[in-house]
Order: sequence, then structure tokens, then C-alpha cells
Amino acid sequence: MGRFFLYFWLVFIAYFVFVHPAIIYYNTNYGEDVSGRSEVSVMICLALSVLMWGAAFLVSLWYIYKYTFQARKNLNRLATNGTPLKAKIMSVKPLKGPNEKELKLAVKNLQGEEVTYKMGINDSRPYENRFETGKHLTLRIDPAFRGFPYVVVEGSFGHVNYRLYAVWLLFLSGVAYYFYFAYQTESKGDGWRFLVFSHPLIISALVLLSFGLIFYLVVVKIIWKLLFKGTDGKDALKLKFLGAKTIAKIVRIAQTGVYINEQPEVKYDISFQDKRGTTHQASVKKIIQLIDIGDAKPTEKEIFYLPEDPSLVGFSEDINDHE
Repeated sequence: MGRFFLYFWLVFIAYFVFVHPAIIYYNTNYGEDVSGRSEVSVMICLALSVLMWGAAFLVSLWYIYKYTFQARKNLNRLATNGTPLKAKIMSVKPLKGPNEKELKLAVKNLQGEEVTYKMGINDSRPYENRFETGKHLTLRIDPAFRGFPYVVVEGSFGHVNYRLYAVWLLFLSGVAYYFYFAYQTESKGDGWRFLVFSHPLIISALVLLSFGLIFYLVVVKIIWKLLFKGTDGKDALKLKFLGAKTIAKIVRIAQTGVYINEQPEVKYDISFQDKRGTTHQASVKKIIQLIDIGDAKPTEKEIFYLPEDPSLVGFSEDINDHE
């Protein structure tokens, strides 16, 4: 079901990025007399098209590089030089691949606090039975959280998925060919004068960048943070592996007016003391199930906070649930 929705949204986005602008253009503006257009407007449209497509391909290439070669470099560095943490395997869950597993680990973080952590692995040597319930392993963590991945199993090594680069090159070739095709079929001796603002070479790039920006702002910055208990993935991992535990007093509880899947978001204003005895004020937002709304008014709750940044806090129940 997960893959179905992934493919559905990919097709949906592809339609509005590539197909819909072409349908509109070739049924409205295509074939119009453009010989009288000024060179300035033509150059503006051409520059706009090239810049937007260039930005789209450069940004996508950067993200592909970040999660392939850069991630492999970080993983290899971390697997040997990261700070070691001993962990006990609490449970093992098989995943779709033949050697893919999800481990639930019990580990003491760098502050000596007990936490649980789930991580997926691809067991390259299944015949050694290294990952079984009750056994121990060593995690390597980057205390500075400089680059993904932040936590790995000691001795891990990474692979690069070159198919991502093949797909990127395929799309780059397709767009480059469409520039050539459009020029050959529409210029009619007038150069790039056919390139009006409604042309797919401009609109498709604009829609693609807009989808990317909306996804980043709405999904990554808002929905992802709400779903993961008020912190993004990196902050939650920081709290899990670098955080100290204490009891916080609940000063105020209020609904924010935001709903995710019809479940309300609640903001907790809290007060707590760190290990030095200094009092701090902070707030935590989380999604509450409607059925639990009546129990969402405690006077105290256990929290994790970062000693070097006490404004970053999370409830213990959420930190250990965040995997």
C-alpha cells in the first residue's frame, strides 16, 4: 500500500509538471505569430527557463549526492571514528528484503540515560547470526551531528545507489532534448521568439520548483515535525543520544488550533531545572489522540533536554517512541 501511494503521487506530480502545461500550451498558444516579439522579452523568457531548469537539476543532484556519496563517506568515517555506545538487541523484526531487519535496541546515551532505538540494517553476513535477540552490539554516533547518517552499527559500510544518477541523467537528457525539439519545430526562422511565458519549457520548470518548495515547507518543516512529536528527525535523535533526563512542571496547556488527521495539536509550556540547578522555561508541541484528550493535563512529565541547549526539549515517552 505504501508503494502504491508513492507511485500515485509521483504520477500525479509528473502529470501536473509535464503533461498538463503541454496540453494547455499546444491547444492555445502553439503556432501563434511571434515574429514581432522584442528580443528583450525573448531573452528574459529563455534566461528564466534555463535558470529554473538549472536550479532544479542542481538542487536534485545535490540531494542525490548528499544521500549517496556523502552519506557513504560519513558512514565509513562514523563506523570507525564515531563515539561508541554499547547496545542490547531487544527484538528483531524481518523486513521485505532477505537480509533486511529492524532492530530494537536498548542503549545508554552519552548522558548515561536509558533509551530505546529502532534501526534498520542490511545484514551482509547472516550466517554469523550477529543480530539476534539478547545479543549485544556497538553503535557509533556522531556527537556533533554534522552529517547524515548520525548513528550506525560499528563496522558498517555503505553502498551507492547509482540508479538515482541514471534517473537524473535520463531526466536531464529528456529536458535537453525537449529544448532541441521545441526549437526545431517552433522557431521557424525566428530563433527563440516562440518561447513565451506559457511554454512548457517555462511553466513545467516553475511548477516543478513550486512542488519542491511546497513539499519542503509543508511536509518537511511542518507536518514531519508535528508527526515526530514536535521535533524534526535530527533534533529527536539529538535528544535521544545526547539528552539528559529530568522532571518538568507543566505550567500551561493549550490547543494550538492545528489538526493532523483530525487530531489536535497541544502546546505544553513547561519549567524544569537542569543538572546545575538552573531553571529553564520551554514549550513542547505534540499531537494528541482525541480519545486521550481528557488525560492530556498532567502536572508533571519526564522530559529529555540538551544540556548545551536547554530550549530543545521533548517528552521521554515521545523520544523513546521516535525511531
